[in-house]
Amino acid sequence: MRSVKSMRFSDIDNVLVLPEGGEAGQRIEDAGFVDGASVISEDIPAWHKVACEPIASGSPIIKHGYPIGSSIADILPGAWVHVHNAAERPGAGWRMPPGRMRPSDGDRYARPGESSLKFRGYRREEGRPGVRNDLWVISSAGYAGGRLGEIVRDYHGQYWMDSVKIIEHPSNCPHLRRGFDFPEAILSGFTSNPNAAGVLLIVSEDEEIEPEAVHDLTSDRSPRVLALRNPGPTEIAEYLDRLGGDAPRVREDFSISSLCVGIKPTGGDPRDILPANLLMGRFSDWFVSRGGTILSVAPPETLAFEDIVAARILKGTTLDEFMSFSKLYKRHAKEDRELTLSSRDIEEGLTTITEKILLTSEGSGRSPITAVLRRGDRVRDLGGVQITYASDDDLASSTALTSGGVQIILSVAEEGACVRAVVPTIEISSEWRTSKARHEWTGFGASVPLNGEMPGDTPEGLDKLAEYIFLVASGDERTRQEKTGSSPDRVHRNP
Repeated sequence: MRSVKSMRFSDIDNVLVLPEGGEAGQRIEDAGFVDGASVISEDIPAWHKVACEPIASGSPIIKHGYPIGSSIADILPGAWVHVHNAAERPGAGWRMPPGRMRPSDGDRYARPGESSLKFRGYRREEGRPGVRNDLWVISSAGYAGGRLGEIVRDYHGQYWMDSVKIIEHPSNCPHLRRGFDFPEAILSGFTSNPNAAGVLLIVSEDEEIEPEAVHDLTSDRSPRVLALRNPGPTEIAEYLDRLGGDAPRVREDFSISSLCVGIKPTGGDPRDILPANLLMGRFSDWFVSRGGTILSVAPPETLAFEDIVAARILKGTTLDEFMSFSKLYKRHAKEDRELTLSSRDIEEGLTTITEKILLTSEGSGRSPITAVLRRGDRVRDLGGVQITYASDDDLASSTALTSGGVQIILSVAEEGACVRAVVPTIEISSEWRTSKARHEWTGFGASVPLNGEMPGDTPEGLDKLAEYIFLVASGDERTRQEKTGSSPDRVHRNP
């Protein structure tokens, strides 16, 4: 009887995942089984879990290096682990046994000489360098009867500028209340993003805001930011020329510490998103271990599982900041966002809500969290992984990451959806067939990691992804969206 392939997420896990499932009597290909007990004792569906060591009733079930629940019966090695013998872990007083906290895998992926990695970007007078030399036009959807796109397309800018991008509320945005509805912090974050060499703020005739008031929010960035009320096409072109004329014309070398990459993990069917989330997580660990900064976004409802984040915070002040934010969100939440497992989740092998949250959190890796940002906050000069929260919506997530100051975004490619962002965005698919079918959007494919191999070890793994990201950052490579002109021009939604 042929052996069965398995996936292990951490050396301290006491369960494995079987991507292809298995039948009773089959042997499992994994060196981590206790006492060599590697035979499946019962039929197990694809993508479900199998115990790789004895788990006594009431003991924690460890996956992703973290307790996802506790057993409600004694479980022997080779047994199927699911809702019939496992349940959500007890309350907040229950903690990971001492000495079993999951480690960061950053050092595992170190390569000789990578501490001196550089990319070529555009110097800004303040903050990080830009990886693109863009002009951004920010307006509400109602300006000029929706003709702003046509006006900008007719504009021919200076040769050293990469592009002109429009940032506006979509006309059907449910958050749109009063025309120019950029919260002040979000607006300030957008005008500070280093990819924008200049920003033109356009206020239409019927909006209840004065251009001067908008400009006051960004006065420290003048003359990079200009504001106009109801301008005509000629006036727009003149002001874009003025902004472009002040922009740098050549790229310079910058260290990896000047680069901030945004990460948008996602949840769902493990077979669709797990390999991509894991690959992003491996990149995150590698990147911060070399001095880079990661800003990862998560839906606010995950704050109900605050100890998953708290376990990665090493500094007391950062932990206090996170707990304060968590309490504030819970107090002001307008609706009950309690997470539950659907019948499809259970069918796909997810046993507890904690397991589902961890599946998403793998996308930000396992390195320490150095800062927790509120809406509109910008990344801090701390390095490491920093997190922010936004609704699980592509527009909201890209808004949070862009206003946070990221220069590049990594996201999981989902069937039937395309991430819309104004900064270069690399979508990673879990299957190469998905990548090929959506070649105009998907920039990278992650293969399924098996038998101890994580995506960082595969041919289309960490090495190639890191190389591709640095090529994109230096302008030597364009994302698929940029190459095909598929990058959308309506890219803002309140987080």
